[in-house]
Amino acid sequence: MGSAPSYVVLDRVVHLDKEAVKEESEWAIMECRDRKTYLRNDHVGDEVVYGLSLLAQIAEPPDLSKLSIRLSEPPPVQVAARPEEILDDGSSVLDLPKRALNLHTSVQSVADDLIVFTSCLRNRTHRYLVYDAIGKSLSMIPCLPNRCDPSATFQPLPLRAGAGGDYTIALLGRDMRSDRETTRRFFQDALPVSAAAILETSTAILLLRCHHANPLFPPETPNRFEAHMVFSSGGQAFWANLAQSVLYCSCHDVLTGGYDVPFRYIPLPPECHLDPMKNHLRLCRTMNCVKDSIKFASIDMVPPDPDEAMMTTWTLTLATRQWHKDGELRVASLWELEAFKKAGLPKVKPTSPVLSMEENGVICFILNAAEEGVYMVSLNMHTKNIMSSTRLSSCPTQPLGVEFPKDIQNPVPPKRDRADLEECSTAIKRSTGMEGLEADVLWCWSRPHLQ
Repeated sequence: MGSAPSYVVLDRVVHLDKEAVKEESEWAIMECRDRKTYLRNDHVGDEVVYGLSLLAQIAEPPDLSKLSIRLSEPPPVQVAARPEEILDDGSSVLDLPKRALNLHTSVQSVADDLIVFTSCLRNRTHRYLVYDAIGKSLSMIPCLPNRCDPSATFQPLPLRAGAGGDYTIALLGRDMRSDRETTRRFFQDALPVSAAAILETSTAILLLRCHHANPLFPPETPNRFEAHMVFSSGGQAFWANLAQSVLYCSCHDVLTGGYDVPFRYIPLPPECHLDPMKNHLRLCRTMNCVKDSIKFASIDMVPPDPDEAMMTTWTLTLATRQWHKDGELRVASLWELEAFKKAGLPKVKPTSPVLSMEENGVICFILNAAEEGVYMVSLNMHTKNIMSSTRLSSCPTQPLGVEFPKDIQNPVPPKRDRADLEECSTAIKRSTGMEGLEADVLWCWSRPHLQ
């Protein structure tokens, strides 16, 4: 049994495995020894997290790696439904079989051996799922309260305090406040942080420690900053707008729970500036850490002359806050490469670039030629060599280049036996209060800094 590759190209969409994953020998069950929900009286969330198995199909790039969810069917638990869990026909979501739960799940972030998902449950609520590959744990935590708007991004940033230590989930958003003199309601920038340092008491009451930090943005920061990518590198946390700029701060400032968190601002190279309202930026751009460097890749989507469309890569020198162009190739030149022709690849414009986190100058991208097929291609932008290519069964939605947790082995036949189901059933009883356990969520909001 070999270990999974450290760098993978991951499909963001997590499919719900209703019956059985095809070719089960190619999938691995992600070991989970501990499951917790930090939600009070959320029966649907309880049954999902305690009856859920995560499966992984890991492949060497440019092949696509995938995640899947399998929901078990433990014996039913008699729990009274809350009003919001009553469906239009008068039935309850609790009466539905587990496989009938419409669990829409996607991968948001992968870092520090943590995988953060968003899930839309059958009762129309959204939750974050956090899988810790080091602690072998799965936690369900709430999304932000109604008063807080994740205006920058719904994508949280996972950070870990030291090797194997407690982790923190940070989300850049805006907190709604009221002006007492004018009774006017308004938003102020905020940095809600959920720290998964769990406090367990002798009475088994669980607390999720959360705090509300105040980001101090430089004056050149746009009024409405939208982040398309979030990642951390070299002790810094980055929120990247792929049309204009990057905001970053110290990971230490986020992890220590201080009130004020100073940010710095770096614009993209002048020739890369786009209308910030432009949609589908992730189809033509990406940014990520590659070893100890910050890399930015761009593909011209609408050039004046289609034959002049360029693929470019840039490296950021953080000390000087300057970008250096280190790779450039015309799309027309890509089509004329001998390896391109030999592989029989279609002459269509590349989309969805993904930066290799292991090999400097290497990017993966998609060639979607509809009837001719969908291909993932790996290209070295420095040597202008196609390294490999593979045909995909379908076109993925905004694939992610991530360092996948090394502790997840592949393959492991994903089979669940009766002992597993009984364990899930016991866990659900505990979570619903049938054995005296309750889960509290503590949000601590601080007054925002007025600039």
